[in-house]
Amino acid sequence: IYSELGHNDQAKQPLEESLAIYAKHGYGNHPWYARASAWLGCVCRELGDHEHARHHIEESLKIYQSNGYEEHPWYARAFGDLGSVYRELGRYEQAEQVLKKSLALY
Repeated sequence: IYSELGHNDQAKQPLEESLAIYAKHGYGNHPWYARASAWLGCVCRELGDHEHARHHIEESLKIYQSNGYEEHPWYARAFGDLGSVYRELGRYEQAEQVLKKSLALY
């Protein structure tokens, strides 16, 4: 909700806390952990922290893949989010590749 209201600085801490709680209880490889990691990546991107954004989104993709979520909309969405990060970093060829992957999955 914070992010939707443009308060990305306030959105970051609850997402980090949720990841810590998931990990503490043994759910660090669960799709819900991956979704929270992807959301955190989007928040980091909005805050201009592109390297952390890339890290969190790539982490989510690995978790989705390890759980057989390759055809799930969240997996496709994460590729789109990663493409946005690459585009903002000026890594246009990588952005194009992952955005095409996202479109193919939709």
